[in-house]
Amino acid sequence: MHPVEEKLRKLLPVKPRKADPLWKYFLSGQGQERDETDGLIDIILFQDIQKDFREKILLEPPEPVLCSGEYALGLVIYPDKPFAPFGLREDEWCKHTLITGMTGTGKTNTVYQILKELKRHGKPFLRIPEQSATLIRLIPPPESGAIRHLIPGNPPP
Repeated sequence: MHPVEEKLRKLLPVKPRKADPLWKYFLSGQGQERDETDGLIDIILFQDIQKDFREKILLEPPEPVLCSGEYALGLVIYPDKPFAPFGLREDEWCKHTLITGMTGTGKTNTVYQILKELKRHGKPFLRIPEQSATLIRLIPPPESGAIRHLIPGNPPP
């Protein structure tokens, strides 16, 4: 693959209307024209992606239609701005889930969003919390009584 084509593949998800004409313009030129087009592509990449593509590996995101699912979990950020909604489809759920991470990485918010979506879809779940008080504050007790908060060491409500 030609280096210019690689650069344009990085630009394509962000600016699809620019990538194709730039590729055609590059192919139609020779020598200095191709060098100038390559430089122009570098400038557009820097302006539109706000990064020097050579400093960081910038993986292409999947097509937006592949990012979404019935269970809305958040957004795909590319590059540093919302690109598409992110969610899981019914057949993508596993039977057991463990969420781990360093302090402040969004574990509680992720769990909260997952539980909201499971509740919205009428799916049963069991959560064994390390910090149950935190999640109990985030998920108010439902009127229907469909969610019971069981805290290890405490009697059931």
